Amino acid sequence: MKNLLEFKANPKPYDKTILRYARVVNQYLEQGKEGIPYAKKALEKILTMTGRDDGWEARTLTDPNVIERTIKNQLDDYTTYLSNKNVRDILKMNEETLKATLGNKYQVMRKELKGLEKENYHEIQKKVAQAEHVLKGYKSLKIGTEADAKKAEKTIMKYQKLLITIQQIEEGKNKDFSREVEKELDQEMLQKMYTPEQEETQRQVA
Repeated sequence: MKNLLEFKANPKPYDKTILRYARVVNQYLEQGKEGIPYAKKALEKILTMTGRDDGWEARTLTDPNVIERTIKNQLDDYTTYLSNKNVRDILKMNEETLKATLGNKYQVMRKELKGLEKENYHEIQKKVAQAEHVLKGYKSLKIGTEADAKKAEKTIMKYQKLLITIQQIEEGKNKDFSREVEKELDQEMLQKMYTPEQEETQRQVA
């Protein structure tokens, strides 16, 4: 299955951060049959935002598995894109939203996180995931030593504010995107109720 983002010949570069919204499509797919129309609309918006497609490909999809594979491609691309970004890059990508959210606390945040700015963000995520695994093993199953557990706790605390901040920004953007998807789809459904059948058929063919 080709990635729908690569359908156009010689496509222009696009903002890879748009691919974060592939997670929203996944959430709709997890809702089963009822979520399919929303998943298709969300995918249509992603393709349109990236300039790869006018959304027609997404509107014509009927197989949820095709949507799922396309979204997996997009999430893989997004993960790859983030894998070589350091903390400074991640904060810069979200600067506008962070300033709007934190207000006069934005500079306080930047000062607190300054010591982490050169670290690779993906590696931080892996470090924290491993530390959480070690801590859980020690607390639940008494695996490892107390020293290992304390070291893991220290790692988690070191990066906690950063990860919580980025996670909340990501979740907020995804919620905003979901609201846009649902509003647009609801509008289309209402408009379709008052669209003559012949006109609707012509629109789909076009």
